[in-house]
Amino acid sequence: MVDTKRKDRSPVPDLARGLAVLFMILVHLTDYFARREIYEHSVFGTISLFLGAAPAAVVFVTLMGYFIPATQKTPKALFRRGLMLFMGGIALNTARSLHFLWKIWNGTAFLSPLALIFCVDVLPFAGLALMVVALLIRFVAPNYVVYFVLSVAVACVGQYAPDTTGLDPYLQYGLAFLIGRGYAFFPLFPWLAYPLLGIAFWSLQRRWPMLASRNPRFLLASGFATVVSCFAVLPDAVTIITTDEQMDYWHPDLRMFAWCVCFTIAWFVALTFAQGWLGQAKVLRYIRWVGRNVTAFYVFQWLILWNVAPLLYRSQGTPSLLAWFVATLVASSLLTLGWRAVFQMPSQRPTASISSAK
Repeated sequence: MVDTKRKDRSPVPDLARGLAVLFMILVHLTDYFARREIYEHSVFGTISLFLGAAPAAVVFVTLMGYFIPATQKTPKALFRRGLMLFMGGIALNTARSLHFLWKIWNGTAFLSPLALIFCVDVLPFAGLALMVVALLIRFVAPNYVVYFVLSVAVACVGQYAPDTTGLDPYLQYGLAFLIGRGYAFFPLFPWLAYPLLGIAFWSLQRRWPMLASRNPRFLLASGFATVVSCFAVLPDAVTIITTDEQMDYWHPDLRMFAWCVCFTIAWFVALTFAQGWLGQAKVLRYIRWVGRNVTAFYVFQWLILWNVAPLLYRSQGTPSLLAWFVATLVASSLLTLGWRAVFQMPSQRPTASISSAK
């Protein structure tokens, strides 16, 4: 993450990050606000659960990995940044859970406060992943072969993570960040595979710049090949992601990991076309703005939704969900603008094109 001039900034990664956060808001609303029948049996629920999976979290953390070597920061600086992200993630877990913690304190909710505070969400995972990668880069320079092999190895190890049920509760909370299941949505194993994959993509593009080509024929061929690969690798992936089998996505086996890789490439091909055709449309400009301010926007949407969730848990119909989606976008945008105005936050992303293997 380095300061860059806006005119030199590649728009497709910002578009991908912005969409990822918008999809996260949508799936959070479905998870915590939607009535049970909408969550389980509606088209709206199915679409939101899918969009909140591979197009959101997988794309988000793969991009994180892609930009790690592009920043050209020292391993020490990367490690320090990772530690700050991890601590910030725990702080966010606490702040977003204040309403739930209050209900636990006054005896109207029966949850473990530690499960809320030490929930393994994106920010704590990103911090841990960045610290691990910082140590790795110190000894192994980014190389697409090495990091691709490491990525697959981590995915393989993750699917054989042992069950920690029955262990000391405090030990379970610690292990959740490494191999956890249940409320641990982003344990280091197997999710570290995606940032490592991002590093491999960066190295591959440096080795063969033609992979960054925006030639329509090349993009169409790449997109078609990866879409076909998606169906060939795991034809029932969408069903798995949007049903009770969803834990097979959060804790994937090698086939689900391969499907997510193919989907990510196809997704970036699609976004490259969208940016080329509609890049000046107001809605895409707004989404890219969200992507440029992704951390602040992500934090604010969680502070809003998770503190409102105890009041509206599983009680809202589709029109109300859409209204809450718009309201959350407006509130998060205003808060992000205020944050930037007070702290004068510059853009902190490197200039890099990941038009094809992104």
